[in-house]
Amino acid sequence: MKQLYFDTNIFIYFSNRDSTYYAETQLLLQYCQDNDIRIVTSCETIQEIIHYCQRIKQVQKGILMSNLVIQTVDKMFTVNQNTVELYLDLIQDFPTVPSRDILHGATCILNG
Repeated sequence: MKQLYFDTNIFIYFSNRDSTYYAETQLLLQYCQDNDIRIVTSCETIQEIIHYCQRIKQVQKGILMSNLVIQTVDKMFTVNQNTVELYLDLIQDFPTVPSRDILHGATCILNG
């Protein structure tokens, strides 16, 4: 079965009806469901959602969004030592890419 990794922004958009991208993310979610595509993410996504909501002083919203992520995804990958080791290798090759994006990339590489 195919799988698609959803990064933090997708969850932020589809949990906010006022978002410019709300409709598109709803369509993406429906497309995945209609085509048997597993939705996956990592525990780092939860941390990013909470961090974002702390910055905008809406922690409760972050908790609600995080619970929505848990309900939506078919699998949530963990970040372990192998992930961190690959992350450190990748950051050397791509030093200008944001750190959190490299961590998501390492997670995707290791989890197919």
